[in-house]
This record gives sequence, C-alpha cells and structure tokens, in this order.
Amino acid sequence: MTFVKVKADLLTPAQHLIAKQRWKKALDAVRSNVRQDNASVPLLGLSETAYHLEKLDPQHRRGKNLIEEFNIWKKSNTTQNFFDWLNTKEERTGKLLPRMVYRVSDEEREKIHAQWRDGLLFLDGKPCDTTEYKGKIPGFAAYSLSANNQLFLAEHQARRDVHASLQGGNRVSATGMIKVKQGKIAVLTNFSGHYHPGLKNLVYAVKNIPADCFLADSKIVFQELKFPRLTKWLRESKYRFLREIGGKVSKQFIELTMSRKEFISFAEKKLEKDNNKFIYKRDTKNNRYENTLFESHLAKAILDNDETWRPLILKINQWIYDIIKDNQQNKKMVSLIVDSLKEHTGLSVNKKNFLTIAEQFLLKSNNWVNLILFHGIFFEKIYPKIDKEGAYYNLAAYKKIRTDDLFAPENRGPTVSLKRGLDKCKHPFYRSSAWGIMPDVETPAELSHYFENQPGEHRPSKYFYKLKGERLSYEEAQKNRDSKHQAITFREEMIGRDISFISGASGTTTKIIAPLKEKMNLTDIELKEYLMVRGAVLTACGHHSMYECMILARKLEFSIEYNHGFYHNQFITPAVRESKPYKEFLDSYSSVAEAHIPKLSENETRMHQTYVNVQRAMGIKKISNASTNEKTFMSRFSFLTKRDTPYSVPEYEDKGHINRPS
Repeated sequence: MTFVKVKADLLTPAQHLIAKQRWKKALDAVRSNVRQDNASVPLLGLSETAYHLEKLDPQHRRGKNLIEEFNIWKKSNTTQNFFDWLNTKEERTGKLLPRMVYRVSDEEREKIHAQWRDGLLFLDGKPCDTTEYKGKIPGFAAYSLSANNQLFLAEHQARRDVHASLQGGNRVSATGMIKVKQGKIAVLTNFSGHYHPGLKNLVYAVKNIPADCFLADSKIVFQELKFPRLTKWLRESKYRFLREIGGKVSKQFIELTMSRKEFISFAEKKLEKDNNKFIYKRDTKNNRYENTLFESHLAKAILDNDETWRPLILKINQWIYDIIKDNQQNKKMVSLIVDSLKEHTGLSVNKKNFLTIAEQFLLKSNNWVNLILFHGIFFEKIYPKIDKEGAYYNLAAYKKIRTDDLFAPENRGPTVSLKRGLDKCKHPFYRSSAWGIMPDVETPAELSHYFENQPGEHRPSKYFYKLKGERLSYEEAQKNRDSKHQAITFREEMIGRDISFISGASGTTTKIIAPLKEKMNLTDIELKEYLMVRGAVLTACGHHSMYECMILARKLEFSIEYNHGFYHNQFITPAVRESKPYKEFLDSYSSVAEAHIPKLSENETRMHQTYVNVQRAMGIKKISNASTNEKTFMSRFSFLTKRDTPYSVPEYEDKGHINRPS
C-alpha cells in the first residue's frame, strides 16, 4: 500500500478529518484473516489493529502503546500523518515508546531458522535446546512456521521480541510457544497474542513438523479464547477502560493438553464438526444422515425391483409350503402357523383353512416385506417343531456364523430382555409406518407412510440403539477403510469405520441362512441374493442397516469389504444392477439427496473449500478407483461431490464364490 503525502496547507479542516477516517480503511485493507494461498496453507495474519499499526510503523513501536496514541491522534487537530505526529511527540517529550524487533531480511531470519534433520531440530548448527531461555514463559521459545514450512524460533521477550518479530509481521501458517530438549520437541502450543492461531494452524504445525522430531511423551497444548469476538471488540475500543477490560477477558480461555496422537484425533473431529457440520449431518442416533438416507432409498429401489429376485423367493416359499403341507398333522406346527398367518395377512385363519391361506400367502402374494419377515418366524419358531435335527441351532453353518465377535452383548443394542419388551410394545411411539432406517422424525415425506394401504396390519417396530463408543472423524474412518483394517469385534468395526449402527448384526438372519444353506441346499449365489433382499427388508423396516445383515456373508467366506458408500454394490446382483428401476434410482438419487440435505450457502461453500484444502495440505488423498458407471453416479451425487466426499468401490477378491460385478 502506498501513502501519498499532501501539503497540510492545501487541506481544509474537514479534509483533515476525512484523511484521518481513511486511516481506518487503510488498516482494514492490510488486515489478514485466516485464508488460503495457492499452496493450500492455512495462512494467518496479525489479529488486532494494534498489531497492524506495529507492523506498519517504520520503527515498529509496541502495538499496545500505538493504539493508545492512535486514538489520541484521531481526536487532535494536527495535519500530520500518524507516524510523523508520533515521532514529533517523542522528540518533544523525550519519552520513547518500546521498540519491537522485526526481522525483515533473510540474513536476520537465518539466525533464528531452525532446521530438522535425522529426527532433531538444529539451530545455528547445534541441536536446539530452549530449557535455559528466560523469556515470557521460562524454558519456552516463540516459534512461527512459514508458508513454505520453514521453522523460526527465538526467546520471547514481551517488550521486544514477539511472534510478529520472527518473520517481520508477515502471514504465517502456524505460531505459538515451543519447548525443545536436546533437539526434540517436548511441548508445542498455539499461544500467541499477535496472531491468535486456531486449531487449523496448530494441527498444521503438528503434521508438518516431522513426527520423529517430537519426544515420545511430547505434549500438544491447544488454547482457545472463550470470548473471541468480545475480546477483539474490547481491545480495539477507543476507551482505555474498555481496552483494559479486554485485556482481562483475553485471559479467559480453554486449554487442552494431549499427546501428539490424541491431539491429531481431537483436531480432525473438531474440524469436521465445526467446519463441516452441514456436510456430515448426523441423525438423532448419531448415524451419518447421508448414509441412512441412501440406504433407505436403496432398500426401496431393491424391493420395488422384485421381478429380478422373485423366482428365488418363490422357490424358498414353495419349499416352505411343501414342508407345511407334509406336516399338517403336527398340531404344534399348525397352531404356530395359524397365529403367524393371522399376524402377517390380517385374515381370519383357523385350523381348517390355514393350508389354503398359506398357499395364497406364500405362492401368490406380492407382499414381499411380510413374506421375508415370515421367513424369520418360520425358521426360528416353526421349523424346529417339524425337524429338530434340521433346526438352526443344530446346524454347522449356524454355529459358524453365530460367533461372539458378532453377537456378544457388547456388540448388540440393549439387553435381550429390554429388546423383547420393545418387541411386544404396542404404544404408537414404538410403531412406525415409515420406510428405512432413519428415525421417524427425520424420515422424508415420500417414505413416511410407505406401509399404509399395504395388505394386512403389518406396522414394523423400529429399533434404534445408539452405539456406545466415540465416533471417529471422517478422515480417521477413511484411513481404516483404505487400510482394510480388521477390527477384533463387530462393535469395534462399526466405530472404526463409522458404519450406521441400528441394533447390531442380524441374529434372525443367521437362523434363516443356516437351513437355507444346509437343508434347502441353496447355492452361494442364491444365498448372496437372499442376503441382498433380506437386507433391504430389514433396512426398510428399520430393524438393521444393510451392513448389519450383510456382515454375515464374511462368515460364509463371501468376500466383503467396507468402503463407505459402495459396499452395497458387492451384494447387488448383476440382474438388479442392470435393471431399469435400479438405474433410475441412481439417476434420481442426487435430486432426492439435495432435497433433504441442505444446500451450501456461499459462506459454507467457502468454509468447506478451506477445510478441503487443509485436508489436501495434510496429505489426505482422495480415492478414485470407482468404475466408470459408479463415477457417473458420483458425478450426479452433487450433494457429495461439491463437498469432495471420497465415495468409491474397493477392490476385493471373490474367492470363487461370487461373480465379480459387471
């Protein structure tokens, strides 16, 4: 910025006043808030008017004194510019304000340039050590990290050498206080009054200074003002007593101390929450809204596309009907069949007409939701009364699937007794006519009354149990997905990959799959197709997410990899994938998502782009190994693509069981 001197006698008093008022505009013009440069670095500028004056002053007098003199100058009748007026005042009174050291040349900065090599920090050719420093915080040095990741540090002297001194008041990527012992960083903070660095800046420093330069027990201290806006307003007030109050308010802050690993985890989650809450919206049960919305509509697309999988269900129903017909003299079985048919058909069923109604329901009905749910009743309660040796609990396949890593109490919802109580609860609060795994209050209107006018009185109960355990940030969950990390238990897997948790792995499905595999001898491809259909039904009824059903496939030695959105594709059969209804679902879903996930405002777009750039600067890579069709789908996923969310399909081995998706 260029300041043009004008002779005082050429200006009227009114023009002098206007000239002074323009100083504020000049200061505003040189303010540097958090912004992004071309290198995607979160650059940070000086935080207050006092420090801008300190930087602009050719003699770099202390900002706290300058702001006081600046307010006096604005009220005066002088025709001199501020710095000339202040120079004259100092000469007249003989009282000099404290001067700050501003290193503006490369030679000056090179003396405090700390370099890292072989896991150590070196200063002036020797391993750096700040333990003998006597500055503002004994044992600590002031540091700043430049836009090109050069580290500068020096002893902090409150009235002489401060954070702005290190790089001549220029914008920095990070700054604060640092404690170094024999070349290793012991403590790193974001304490700086001149810059007020935020979380982005501290996490940038932690990730860009090599990890081997930190001690094993090093600490990261994050400090955040309690009242940042109020503090700034008070400290820039024209009234001295308010500035003094601002000084006291500025000492009110939140301080957190963590290990390096803990801090990185904390920072990623907080950045996601603060800067991307409009992207990573969660439903009332702490599942990602975008996940539950997608699965709800995907379930509808599968079940509305029944012509592709109808032959398989009819094949299973014919097998069930033949068993019922062959055992119609079994009184216990007949009693259970009658009760079950009453519940699932809404008809008047008795011992005389049950076989006719069973035939109509199983072989002629198109109420696929009720039919799939009936399978659970049949294989869990009715079939064991007919063939005890073939009952699910005696089958090797059931024992292979029903393992503690999936079905131990800690991997499920609440206790069994509570779950059974909810099963039988008739209160409307626990009943639902809505479609999908979304809580009723958040279910889109087009899905909220899906079960109305359906045959029978079927109104599934939704079970929503919040997974106990702290959710990870998107970044950490994505790393786990990319590395194909295998957790010890199902619960750990759900947390580690941030999968939608409804009530745990589907136990009833294990009781169906085992007899279908061993007694009916379905092929692997048929079993996988059945898991797809049943997963859609359980999702539609709000009982389980698809993953909670499909996870059973791993026990059957089917390949299954989870990679955020498209693990579903591994279970969608080629026939469904090529069908018109499914393709229409892919084409229309982006508009559905945009209707229910709020569009970004201009400010939110800017915030998100800032966060995305910070992610890239941290070395977080976007995955792009999706197939051509899936990339086309993602391009239509406008609510995700503009948020730069890395949806993709993982590479996986089929192990000879399942045909690779076309």
